[in-house]
Amino acid sequence: MKIMKKCRLNIPEEYRKSNFSKESYDNLIEPYERVCKSMENRLRQLDGNYKERNGRSPIHSIEARVKSYASIADKMQRKNLEPTCINAVNRIGDLAGVRVICFYIEEIYAIVEDIKKLKNVIVLKEKDYVKNPKGNGYRSYHMVIGSKIPTQEEATYLPVEIQIRTIGMDWWASMEHQLCYKPLDGEEEALRSDEMKRYSKRLYNLEKQMQKFYHPLEPHIDE
Repeated sequence: MKIMKKCRLNIPEEYRKSNFSKESYDNLIEPYERVCKSMENRLRQLDGNYKERNGRSPIHSIEARVKSYASIADKMQRKNLEPTCINAVNRIGDLAGVRVICFYIEEIYAIVEDIKKLKNVIVLKEKDYVKNPKGNGYRSYHMVIGSKIPTQEEATYLPVEIQIRTIGMDWWASMEHQLCYKPLDGEEEALRSDEMKRYSKRLYNLEKQMQKFYHPLEPHIDE
């Protein structure tokens, strides 16, 4: 499989030095919306293939989204980036994203391998936060893939971030995200952080115990 370090969109010349505005956002995000929807559809097809071949699917749910104008503008501000269209495209890496929730830990890796087998997909970056969780206890498998879209002149790969995690990992991430909006004093915040990390470890151990019910899936082959 071809591995690329960077994947950049050739945006129209008139946007390269223009300021990032709501109007320019609407123009820039459109190809990301198309490639995000395309990847969502391919994953739903993968879900259907699992069910047809195995009688069940490892996929519990699929959620796709493109980053909003406000979110991109806020992220550029936090990164001290000049609010231009070119920075929005080349420096904000998760404009398009898909989240896949599955049942068992091992199914995360089965889905990862089947995504790599999809046609017109290249892997740009991978990070295994399942076996190597973040410092706060966050667990998930992150992939940034380049998904091929047709253009008038050449085939362009647009980056799409895919997060794959179990139901338990997704529940923990949702709760941790909600709690971060309720800041506490320094000592209390440290205690809460330590407790959340312990909960993450307990959930992971419980999910590993549930793994005894897991039955390996037949691999998917993209026609």
